[in-house]
Amino acid sequence: MPRLKIDDDELDIDELENAEYDDTRYERYDGEIPPKDTVLVGYVKSAWLTETQAGDRMIKVLFVADGNTGDEEDYNGLPVWENLALTTKSKFKWAPFFNQFGLTVRMFAKQTMLAAEDDNVGAPITKIGKWSPGEDSRCAIVTGRERYNGAFQVRVAEWMDEPEDDEDEEELDEEELEEEEYEEEEEEEPPPPARTRRAASGKGTASPATKRAAPAKPAATKSSTRKPAPKAAAKPARGKAKASGYDDEPPF
Repeated sequence: MPRLKIDDDELDIDELENAEYDDTRYERYDGEIPPKDTVLVGYVKSAWLTETQAGDRMIKVLFVADGNTGDEEDYNGLPVWENLALTTKSKFKWAPFFNQFGLTVRMFAKQTMLAAEDDNVGAPITKIGKWSPGEDSRCAIVTGRERYNGAFQVRVAEWMDEPEDDEDEEELDEEELEEEEYEEEEEEEPPPPARTRRAASGKGTASPATKRAAPAKPAATKSSTRKPAPKAAAKPARGKAKASGYDDEPPF
């Protein structure tokens, strides 16, 4: 059997063996595939500039489900690949993605930044205008399904904003309700005391003894002294007062 012979100048053995590479880029997902029309929240983890088989420019997008709760919690970590071929025929695929993140074709053509080196997928996109892929690029998707090589794959049927947390809304509503009740209690004032009716004229009048004038009090002598008026309580210092209460292609 002939032995393969490769010259040293054809294959740099040391360079290949010592080269560093990223072997933790993708996390394996072993969960179930969600049914169609499932709303999943997550983020666009990565994007690449690639080409279709016909040579058209294409953006490959990786969405990862993250932060789902309830029945959708089991889908966290699900990767969803999208091929966005930049052709008029495939505008129904790339236009919703661009609209979701405020991108335009002109921005893509003039303001796309790429990583220094390509990887096994393509040229990593680091930024388009002000948008960057990563954990801050959160959104939600409505899932679709597509059969490829005899197996179903998840596709993005719709891009949308991440829904607000229902629990936070309920807590906020309860706090607002408590504040309203507290304000209503403060506004309520106790009813004024009932006034007693005076006796009718000619009835229940005072007895003659009570009509006699009281003897005059002797005038105060010069030596008598008046008590000084009480001093107003000193106002506490600030802070100390007491509280008062697709040209579709496979992912690779």
